Amino acid sequence: MNYKYLHKIFNEMSSEAYQKEKKKRIEGYGAIRLDFEIKTFGFPDKFKLFFYSHPKMMANAEKIMVDSEKIKKIARDLPGIAKESYQINTLVEEMQGTNEIEGVRSSRAEMRTGLRKIIQDNAELLRHKSLIKSYLKLQQEKVALLSTPQDVREIYDYLVLDEIKKEDLPDGEIFRRGPSELTKSNSGKVVHRNTMTEETLKEEIQKMIHFMNDDELPCLHKIAIGHFIFGYLHPYYDGNGRTARYISSIYLKKLLNPITSLSLSKACKDNLKIYVDAFSSTNSFKSAGDLTYFIDAFFDILNREQTSIIADLKEKRERLKEIHKHLQDDVELSDREASVLFILFQEYIYGEFSEGVTKDDILKYDHSIPSIYIFNQIKDSLVEKGAIKIIKKRPITLTIAPNYFSFL
Repeated sequence: MNYKYLHKIFNEMSSEAYQKEKKKRIEGYGAIRLDFEIKTFGFPDKFKLFFYSHPKMMANAEKIMVDSEKIKKIARDLPGIAKESYQINTLVEEMQGTNEIEGVRSSRAEMRTGLRKIIQDNAELLRHKSLIKSYLKLQQEKVALLSTPQDVREIYDYLVLDEIKKEDLPDGEIFRRGPSELTKSNSGKVVHRNTMTEETLKEEIQKMIHFMNDDELPCLHKIAIGHFIFGYLHPYYDGNGRTARYISSIYLKKLLNPITSLSLSKACKDNLKIYVDAFSSTNSFKSAGDLTYFIDAFFDILNREQTSIIADLKEKRERLKEIHKHLQDDVELSDREASVLFILFQEYIYGEFSEGVTKDDILKYDHSIPSIYIFNQIKDSLVEKGAIKIIKKRPITLTIAPNYFSFL
């Protein structure tokens, strides 16, 4: 039997039936009560947060863990350039996703170019540089879990501060000093207001951190709950959503595969209606502090994204296998030419926004090429045949010429 959410009972049943069910839920033996309370917009009462761990929620949590291992196994078996290209593509999609949710304009090409320049240690000024560096750091390093509210401010500064309008900059020591409002983008109608003082925000954020790090609840549940609490507290005038999703990704990376943990914003963007409705319905007096709907929605979003990732990885794997077979069977190609083309095809298939492969990367991953002299011979031969294109001379960067290959 499916769990019936309180806000839906309110909409579908009489006031008397709703009040009776609300009392039963809040006082129920199976309710998992949390040491947090919320005050919903336009309603005088405060509600203690609680949730019910029903069978479908448990099954969804288990599926997330199982699918995470599947993704990890497929990704582990990817050849070098394919793995690197897919990781870059994942980062581009994630950064684009977190910006799109907040209405920040950016393009995939802009993100990818910026990412490449930062990887190559190019120090020139770039738009979204802080955002790109933050996600690159999360991908490449073990980013520590939060321990104090100051850690949240450091993430905020590093992630979004450069892109916040002057009038929306934090005016407190760590967080905002004044009230914060969340409005609907299409109507401007206020849907959430938080009037906590900065001192109260510090206490509540510290309590959230302690909960996420030390509570005995399952990690996935804590990540979902922490995501809601941060959104409810709204400790900044702007940049809360991007900061919340980045923090959740830090915790997901400790639990799940890197691809899933770095796809949360993309998943939320692709399921934006579910994501927004989960916040608004849970932050309504109708839910009376019941977090079950939000946790279910958070798990559903992760499950949908992982299903999509698995399908995408499998499809690309099969496509690359077929391409490898065609290259091996092509009598007009030498073994070394086929080997170089296979590397270029890895980037072409797994990178999606193909920018080619540099000479250094080809030499790094193709051990059949003993010297730069041999590389240049192979390069010139493939260019003459029309199988590849030189898209940059410094550094030498190659990509395939799709029209040459009849199987594409």
